[in-house]
Amino acid sequence: MITIKVADFLQSAFSNDQAEMLKLKIEDALKKEERITIDFKGITKFTTLFFNFSTGYFITALGKKKYDDIFQIVNLNELGQSTYNHSYNNCIRDEQSGNSDILSKIMDIIEGMDDL
Repeated sequence: MITIKVADFLQSAFSNDQAEMLKLKIEDALKKEERITIDFKGITKFTTLFFNFSTGYFITALGKKKYDDIFQIVNLNELGQSTYNHSYNNCIRDEQSGNSDILSKIMDIIEGMDDL
């Protein structure tokens, strides 16, 4: 099992730039084909935007079952857990309603904005 300690490289879980940093750590960890624990110990500020562009990206890309099989999220405070749950549930709802193609296209557009 691989553990990503968010506090080792972020002070909060707030912005898209911070989400991108976590996303890159997750991508590296996925290459090792092991379960991944994301540890938020010491992080106290969260936004749904952060989770949408970090963990939400992988929920959308992998689907609920595979995401749940690979990822474990630990040490979220009450605000963090609520914010994470909101993002997670939105991704699951979109997957179940068949909007994953739309989300994939949106993610492609957003990722392409980095090239501007």
